[in-house]
Amino acid sequence: MDCKTAASVLLKGMTAYVLVRQAFKVQSGHTVLVHAAAGGVGSLLCQWANALGATVIGTVSTQEKAVQATQDGCHHVIVYKNEDFVARVAEITSGEGVHVVYDAVGKETFRVQTTEQWSSSFPFCCS
Repeated sequence: MDCKTAASVLLKGMTAYVLVRQAFKVQSGHTVLVHAAAGGVGSLLCQWANALGATVIGTVSTQEKAVQATQDGCHHVIVYKNEDFVARVAEITSGEGVHVVYDAVGKETFRVQTTEQWSSSFPFCCS
């Protein structure tokens, strides 16, 4: 492994650590939403949250990435370009919502989440 790859893996791992253990301490019984679930940080977030006992909902942009997100520990995967992820999250959680949202996608998902349909009572973390 070259130095750049090693550094990037370390940085992604440190980012995931801060998000699941410090920004919001994920615990067993929590439900988390991870956007870009098949990406570098998203993949680690899904694995870590799953290992901590959380229910993990992941969003991805393609069906191919959905396969990867499932392998990385997502209990539910939503292809946000094909489905209304807000409605699907509500359906999956029986209207309860999630404890935390991790968003590395940006504009496409952020605008939807910051509407009145989403309560401001949950932590929202961008990576």
